[in-house]
Parts: sequence; structure tokens; C-alpha cells
Amino acid sequence: MPNGMDGPVPVCVNEGKRMRILSRWGTALLSMALFVGFAGLATPVAAHQLGEGYIILQVQADKIVGHVELTLSTLNTVVPLDSDQDGKVSDAEFLEKATTAKEYIFEHVALGTNTDWYRLEQGEATVASYPLGKYALFPFTVALPDPMPQFLRLKYTILFEEDPQHRGLVMVERNSLTGEENTTEAISLVLTPEEPIQTLDLLAPIPATSILAFVKHGVWHIWIGIDHILFLVTLLLQSVLLRRENEWEASESFRPAFINVAKIVTLFTVAHSLTLSIAALDIITLPSRFVESVIAASIVAAAALNFFPRYSRYLYAFIFVFGLFHGFGFASVLGHLTTQTGALVAALVGFNVGVELGQLAIVCVCFPLLYMIRKQLFYRRWVLHLGSAVIGLIAVVWLIERSFDLESIMGF
Repeated sequence: MPNGMDGPVPVCVNEGKRMRILSRWGTALLSMALFVGFAGLATPVAAHQLGEGYIILQVQADKIVGHVELTLSTLNTVVPLDSDQDGKVSDAEFLEKATTAKEYIFEHVALGTNTDWYRLEQGEATVASYPLGKYALFPFTVALPDPMPQFLRLKYTILFEEDPQHRGLVMVERNSLTGEENTTEAISLVLTPEEPIQTLDLLAPIPATSILAFVKHGVWHIWIGIDHILFLVTLLLQSVLLRRENEWEASESFRPAFINVAKIVTLFTVAHSLTLSIAALDIITLPSRFVESVIAASIVAAAALNFFPRYSRYLYAFIFVFGLFHGFGFASVLGHLTTQTGALVAALVGFNVGVELGQLAIVCVCFPLLYMIRKQLFYRRWVLHLGSAVIGLIAVVWLIERSFDLESIMGF
């Protein structure tokens, strides 16, 4: 062909681009189809995101007055409450099934001594609204013998068979034997499937609220906060790649990949720490439903970015903006852990440190593995694209559920 006749070249280039785009979309559609197929075969295990129930106690001179708290959505996974199948449990629906729910609760909660369980005088079940949602409250009273025992044995097995990550938190609000009042919502015991029965010393002081306690809460809540984990993992999938002419290429050396990951983690940390502090100090608060919906949307957007590298130039601004909303999400958890202004500094510092430690642990596990396989032929198509498609589809379902306040169909 003469040098001046270069007309067909752009046609070939455009055809090549079209083929790459079709291949990319084809991979995405195939990935989503595979996910739907596997999801259809999977057995859903439903559980509330925070994975916690509560036994709240008030120790008096001759009796213990208390109640069990569990979210309506969590309770619905073991006691069908949603009678009209609209994806939400109303107060009226709960009250219709309150007797059945109460029977379930008190089959799985008990108080007593090493030799016997006490008889619980059960009260009328009610509903209470907290920042994290609506909770069912199951009151009870325990008449204690004279002399008053020093040690109280507690059993909690709610949801343990259905969800091994579920926890039962025991909190003493007031203790007339020690003259203390628990104004910081300090937790005395954490009952788990491994230790469903534990002993509470009624003469021991209420645990002091310490930074270390909130560090543990921070680590725990990011590890069970699947949406935060998926957002971070989706970003890590592209951290070991570089954009060249609107295509992904494996990073040639460790240094640029490490710098990329450091920027991602730092921006996410700065953003969510900022709004966590702002919300904890009650300077700005946002509706929980709105925040959780935006968090789901952030995962969808992060997954989409992995298919279109040309938009990765906006990655850092994207991480910072959406990281702000993740911070509001963390704040809703922190707000439920402490209600006392005096404990706010310890809570804020400890919880945030815990979140960062939990986040760092995830990065330390994922990043080296992704870096080692980044140059493999299957990485971009199957790890990057399939992983992003699956995560993105999960987040789309979350976005719909959270936007319309529906019950989870996937169980997380």
C-alpha cells in the first residue's frame, strides 16, 4: 500500500477497540451469569449485619430486672414475622407473632447458678427504635434467693446454629450491690457459639470503658462489615495494575504497586476518619438508610471502575468522596456503643484505631496474593473481571434492598 494511503488503518484500530470492548462486556455478563447460577444453588444464611443481640440487666437487692434485645430483621430469620412478604417487618407484624417470638427467645436465654436455672417471669414484648434500626425487647424478672448469690450464670444460644458469627452481649445497666450505673454501655460478657454459657460476678465493678475495649470493637466491626470489606477488596484488585492507553497492565515492580495501595488505604482512612469524628461529635449526621444505600452504590461504582481503566484517573477523588460515607456508616455503630460524652474521646480514638488495624489486616492478606498473580493471563479476566462482577452484583442487590428498605435475600 502506498505510504499516503493510510485510510484503512483507523478502521482496523476501531475494530480492535470494538472487539476489546465486546470481550470486556462479554466477560462481565458471563461472570454475572455464573454468580447468579451459584447463588441459586447456595443456601442463604440470614443474619443481621452487626451480628449482635443483647442481654441488658439491672441488679437490685432481691431480684434482677432485664430484657433481651434483637433487631426485628434478625429475629425474622428464625421466627417468620413478615406476614405480608413485603421485605420489611412492621411493629404490627411483630406484635402479631410476639408470643411465638418470646417462646423462641426464652428457649435460648437462661439465667441461674452452677446447679440450676432460675425461673424467668416474662413481660410483654415491645419494639424500640435505635440508630441501627428497630429492636424487639423481651423483658423478664428473676427473683433471687436469700442470701444473694455472688455469681450469676448466663446462657445465650440465639441464632448460634444459623449464624456462627452471631454474638450475645451482656450489659449491666445498674448494680445496686456495687452502687454503680453503667453510663457508657460497657459490655460485661460476650457470649459466643464456642462459649454460650458464662459466669458474671455480681460483686465485681462494671468494666471500665477503655480505649482497648473500643479498639476491639473497631476491629470486630470492620471484619463483620462485609460492605466495607468488599469496597476495599474491589479497590485492591486494581492496585497491582497500571493503566496504559486505557488498558490494564501488570505493574512491573513492587514499588509502584505498593505506592498505589498506600495511597488507596491512606485516602480511605483519612476520609472515613474525618466523617466518623464529625458524626460522633454530632456536628453532622445523615439518615442511616441514605448512608447505607450510598455505601452500596460505592461498591457498585468501584466494581465498574475495574472494567473501564480510562476512568481510573479519577480513582483517588472517588475513594475520598465515597470514603466519607463509609465513615458515617462506622459512626452509626460507634453511636450505639457509647452514649456518654465523657467516654467519647476514648471511644472515638479506640474505635478508629481498631477499624484501621482491621483494615490493615485485610490489606496484608490480600495485597501480597494479588501481587504474586498479577502477571498471570487469567488475572485480568477472571480475578479482576469476575471478582468485580460478582462483588458489583451483590452490591446492586444491597442498593435495591437498602433504598427500598427491604429484607435481605442473600443473608448478609
